[in-house]
Amino acid sequence: MNDSNIQQNNTNPEATGNVVPANMVNTTSNVPQNNANPGVSSNVVPANMVNTTPNVQPPLPASSPTPVSVTQNTTATEVSADNGSDSQTLVNEDLKKVEINYTPPSKFKIFMMIFFFVGILSFVIFLPDITSYVHKLQSGELNQVEEKITTGRMTCSLENHTTNLDKKYSVVFTFAASKLEKMQLTITTRGDVTQDEAVLDNLNQTCEQLSKNVKKINGVSVTCDYVDGKLVESQHFELSGINAEQLDSAFTEAGGTQPNYTYGQNIDSIEKNMKASNYECIRTKS
Repeated sequence: MNDSNIQQNNTNPEATGNVVPANMVNTTSNVPQNNANPGVSSNVVPANMVNTTPNVQPPLPASSPTPVSVTQNTTATEVSADNGSDSQTLVNEDLKKVEINYTPPSKFKIFMMIFFFVGILSFVIFLPDITSYVHKLQSGELNQVEEKITTGRMTCSLENHTTNLDKKYSVVFTFAASKLEKMQLTITTRGDVTQDEAVLDNLNQTCEQLSKNVKKINGVSVTCDYVDGKLVESQHFELSGINAEQLDSAFTEAGGTQPNYTYGQNIDSIEKNMKASNYECIRTKS
């Protein structure tokens, strides 16, 4: 009986579909449609028949290059950027700390720096003088006391230039124990032979007249040397035996200027007066 029933079901062309028990689950592949029965529109698959086999892709060939992970590079770049940002932040914070902790130098330090710089500059400028001083100190020259000459000669000189004439004055004082004894005055006048001839002639006439006038005075002599636009007048005075009144009369008559020095006058005061008149004076031993 059972066999007849089964045969009947398989030969029924009007059946709507194949009924599959619920406990029959296909775990390997999808169930294909039953093409043997053209009258069946579709196969009914129970809800518990689920394909649980994962969709596994075939492995890549060994020769295929490994793809670069974009996500990994991006992450590294982001990390590097983050590290750079953190480093910049730390540098900025350090600079802020330096600016906050900075204290300007005190006025004393600035003063010492300027003083030190000026000292070095002065040392460089005065180095030759310092070297010379050290040499004198080592040689003992500084310990030598300059000897003041009280007996000898003092020569004082002065040059005077006018528009047409050049004059040179030379005065030699002879002294002993700082007291004046003798004096010699020499006046040298130079001019143009042609243009200054008249002036030089008048000066020579005065000199000649003075020379005549003092011949009667003891201890005084005057000489004149005039040639080629040059006149040299020399006056000698032995102050110890000179009559002051006669000397003054002789100079006044000739039109000359009498030297205002007397016998026994202190040589220090004479030197002071001569230097005040722009003379240069040097003492030497006789």
